[in-house]
Amino acid sequence: MDAKRVALYKEVFVHRTDAYMHNTGFGWNPVRDCGQDRPFGDGQVLSHIEGRCRCGLYAMKPAPENTCKWVVADFDDNAQAFEQAWALAHHLESQELFPLVERSFSGKGYHVWLFFEEPVKAKDARTLMLNALVEANIPIQGTQGKGKNTQRSFDRLFPSQDETNAYGNIIALPLHGEALKQGNCAFIDRQGQPYPDQWAKVAEILEKRVPTSHPLLYGERANIPGIRRVRATDFCDSDNSFALLKELPDHLNQIRECEAIKTSLTNPNAFNNSTWTGILSNIAVFESKGQDLAHEVSRGYDMRVVNQNPAHVYSEEETDRAYFHKVDYIQKIGTPASCRWLSEKGWTCPKLEYCPYKFIAMYGAPPSLTLYNTELTLSNDDRKKLMDWEQTAGYQSIFDLFPTDATYAVYKDGKLTEIRRKEYWCLCHLLGTVKLYVRYPSFKNTVRSIWYDLSNQMDADRFAQDLTENEVMYDRSDTSFWILRDGAEITLDVAMKVLEHLAVEAGIELTETWSDVIFLKTQKEELFHPLPYFSKLKTTLLEGGTSQ
Repeated sequence: MDAKRVALYKEVFVHRTDAYMHNTGFGWNPVRDCGQDRPFGDGQVLSHIEGRCRCGLYAMKPAPENTCKWVVADFDDNAQAFEQAWALAHHLESQELFPLVERSFSGKGYHVWLFFEEPVKAKDARTLMLNALVEANIPIQGTQGKGKNTQRSFDRLFPSQDETNAYGNIIALPLHGEALKQGNCAFIDRQGQPYPDQWAKVAEILEKRVPTSHPLLYGERANIPGIRRVRATDFCDSDNSFALLKELPDHLNQIRECEAIKTSLTNPNAFNNSTWTGILSNIAVFESKGQDLAHEVSRGYDMRVVNQNPAHVYSEEETDRAYFHKVDYIQKIGTPASCRWLSEKGWTCPKLEYCPYKFIAMYGAPPSLTLYNTELTLSNDDRKKLMDWEQTAGYQSIFDLFPTDATYAVYKDGKLTEIRRKEYWCLCHLLGTVKLYVRYPSFKNTVRSIWYDLSNQMDADRFAQDLTENEVMYDRSDTSFWILRDGAEITLDVAMKVLEHLAVEAGIELTETWSDVIFLKTQKEELFHPLPYFSKLKTTLLEGGTSQ
């Protein structure tokens, strides 16, 4: 009988066998031998169902598989938990799916299980369950916590992430032998009574598992209602550009330079619980890859010297629980806590008012991810194209057209203002949202590309035609031209001789004062000209053309 139950248990519940955790009454801990994870096998199953050891399993296999055998919605201990768990179960049943509702080990929380015939992608399983929660009108945002009488009792899903490169999170396994005697860790009916034969119920589910071809596994993930909205000035776009951060090589190390992370590592007691979890939400963008950093920023926390509360000290279990809860949150919502939100909750970054990134997770990210403009909506596909351009041609291909000491400026409040973040403003220029200007010539009186305004439309047309026929690279805006060069810097005098030669070749008659438009400029606004390629990336890269 034991062998049959062990085999049935493994068939239904066990997917990942290379590691597990157990709880001996003092929290969950990994089970290891000489530093190596102990596999989960028949002996561990038997110990669990006999009540000799309480085991927890990792919900999914890591990349490249990222698969799970079941998905579970966890409802914490509060007055709404039972009704909301069953509301979800009834909704799933209305879709001709067959969930099981389990009362937790404590007897106060509930798990709604849904099983699959074969392993499926965790992302698809989570999408199915998240959509069901939304469709069943079950609150999944707002205040929540064990023992709290709030409208929300839903805590999270297992698996708590779409992908993992390591362990992910665990769920306490059902049918623990000792807990079953109290009616807990048991599958229950609508009246809250354990089914008389738990093993028959588990065997029954074998024939009712969700097939991998079920269409609900491949639907679009619903928009989550009631999410915390961030101010437009705090956000980068209506699309989830945070998801693209994982594609940047070594960006997780880049955010270590952020003031919030540096302070967390040197003085973690500077943060209260809200700001600590806000920092975790930013690290959670990186899912399992960020788990080690989450512990690093938490490990030094110890407020006992301040309030003598033994609970206010770093806990590996609590950090993992909070971190993977945030991973789940980010995968549902897509937006971590902003730096301004951290300030409102108790910790203010000393660089808050002038740091351009606005989110810890965005620290050091390229302009393709940090650009936000209400007049230009960028999808993630757009941002991916821009990221590819940044990593191939990139901003240097633009700045190489000008001297190394070139000065750049934009108009702010009607005044031409020199800028520092030239890559950011260059992208704005290339997308056609804000013009970026360059001083011509440079302070050293040198140039690379050569600028001139012919003023006359007919001459400008003739000049453009001749440049094209002679394969001279140029960019034109009305009657103004940039003759594009990325070679050695030359003096302005030499540049004017080149320009004169090109004009003569095009059959344009120059007056004796033709060079005054350059040499007689004295006002700041007269010395700056818009860069070439205004709106170039928008019209070529994002609207179907090819960037050059």
